[in-house]
Amino acid sequence: MLLLGVTYKKDSADMRESPAIAVVRKLRARGARVSYHDPLAPAWSVDGIEVPDEADLQAGLESADLVALLQAHSAFDLGEIERRATVLFDTRGVATTGERL
Repeated sequence: MLLLGVTYKKDSADMRESPAIAVVRKLRARGARVSYHDPLAPAWSVDGIEVPDEADLQAGLESADLVALLQAHSAFDLGEIERRATVLFDTRGVATTGERL
């Protein structure tokens, strides 16, 4: 699973109280392999365990069984995300096309 945008709010590098932390905890508890991509968070760990950074966004989008858009940062090309993600879970309500949950 690939998480996009893991900061507290859009276009901010602030990680304090990010809702993505709870998401990772719940996914890990269920055995999911989680990675992330966020241009504002070059490194990230949850509970002392590093969350792998998917530096190549295109490859990450194409290989992930599920992509969750948690923050719609301005730096994201939403059209590309929609085209390349097999399944997109859009928590921000910004996607317009493609298979979505």
